[in-house]
Amino acid sequence: IAKFCYKLNIFRNLLLLKLYIYILVALLSLASAMEAKQKEKDRSVLPQKAILFLDTHFPDIQIKKIKYERDDQEYEVELRSGHEIEFDGNGNWTEIEGEYSPLPKSVIDLIPNKIAVYISRNYPRRPIVQIKRKKYGYRVDLSNSAELMFSHNGDFLGKD
Repeated sequence: IAKFCYKLNIFRNLLLLKLYIYILVALLSLASAMEAKQKEKDRSVLPQKAILFLDTHFPDIQIKKIKYERDDQEYEVELRSGHEIEFDGNGNWTEIEGEYSPLPKSVIDLIPNKIAVYISRNYPRRPIVQIKRKKYGYRVDLSNSAELMFSHNGDFLGKD
């Protein structure tokens, strides 16, 4: 009987240990999720240059979500307006997207004026909804789904 009680006691201790481990894992997961949730909207995780960009071009729009891509060392900021901005690790914008909403004029002023002139002449009443920095220059998407490529100095290169 003593041997049986001893084995039963070991079995009970193992069950308790498993239960403690499950509780510990659950608590750590919950704490991690809560910390991630806090950081989702905390603009202080962004480089100073990115914060300044948001304050300048989207001053009254709240941040919906901030995502950090460790592999690319990029920040993706989603705003309540539907705009999404990607920044490199130094806070330089790499992509600005309005989905189907036109980008603010202050953002369009960041690219060479030749691009805006070309678009207004060739695509009147078609607002710019996305600007992406590329190695060759800029890719600009319009509301009619046209994807235009421009050099760094604003020369038209073609359609994508």
